[in-house]
Amino acid sequence: MLLTGIVNFINKQIKATQDQQLISVLQTVRRMLEESDDGRNIAQLQRAILYLHKIPIKSMGFFSSALGDILKEEERSTFDVDKASQEHKKNLPLVPESALSDEARRVLGSLTMALMRHYKPLAWSYAYPLGQDGQVMNDPIGEWQAQCMVVSESRDKAYRDFKRDITLSGEKSTSDAEVTKKIETLVAGAISYPEGDKEKLIQWLQHNGSQENNRFLDLLIASGHFSSLEQGGATLYKVKNIKQNWLVEHGKICFDYDIIINSISFEKNYERTFLYAVSDGKISITDDPEKVKKEITVREGQLPPYLMRVTAKMELAVDESGKIKPSIVALNVLNFSEKLLSPERLDQQVPRPSGRI
Repeated sequence: MLLTGIVNFINKQIKATQDQQLISVLQTVRRMLEESDDGRNIAQLQRAILYLHKIPIKSMGFFSSALGDILKEEERSTFDVDKASQEHKKNLPLVPESALSDEARRVLGSLTMALMRHYKPLAWSYAYPLGQDGQVMNDPIGEWQAQCMVVSESRDKAYRDFKRDITLSGEKSTSDAEVTKKIETLVAGAISYPEGDKEKLIQWLQHNGSQENNRFLDLLIASGHFSSLEQGGATLYKVKNIKQNWLVEHGKICFDYDIIINSISFEKNYERTFLYAVSDGKISITDDPEKVKKEITVREGQLPPYLMRVTAKMELAVDESGKIKPSIVALNVLNFSEKLLSPERLDQQVPRPSGRI
């Protein structure tokens, strides 16, 4: 069985932990990987990935290298999410977020990363380093941070996003009143902040808790973090947000972000090209945007093919002047194209001071 290394890793984790919830999940994944009639475990691999996608795992755990040396390539097929989802609902228990310990999130994050790499080979992965203040900082993120510290005059956009695709403690909202109540409940449970700061946090979330909090990725793309000047100016083209969730973690208000990037456009000398992942998992280049739209069409509920996947965690703080300051405390990138460059080459870049406006 080609997934023997991962099964061995699972067995090792089961022996090393006393966490019964973690043991239960690991046993479920192990059973999936062992149930195979062809020795290649494609269907079981797909089911295991879908199962773990249903669990709120900690994004910082995605990039553990513990399994890196045991992974080998195998044949891949289209991820039949519809079929796997039906199996999941019929046979597998959902795991509530409150049941997961930090250890479980770390281990399951590493396991998810390993299965994703086995399902589709990576060109590279990169975890942005943290500074001494515990945050990711560079010029684009400094610009994003400064923009986010300016409180919007209206709360319309934030409330619209909360009712559309941003969740609060993992729950969707259907009305303005529901959004307000959930924000107040969220902030009330954030015990790391003085009571005198909580009204500021409520106001900030009501006005600034929108999708603008993920714009740091647009700025990183545009500034050439993943491409060269020779390729031209880069912008996101087709993406799918997997998770945009406000929650309380260790007493602090955090924003978990998970996105699949299917395509990036490059413009040079007024000519535009598109780098994208097609439905069979291969990477293609074209100058025809309609071709991109046609070739990445997926069924409802199905994940689009990956060009890149980015996970991030943002954390709110109150600075010395009393302003709410968001900081990125984890930022991880999976890339499946040899055409894109790793930000590791920019490690020597001198970051701009955080929070500068």
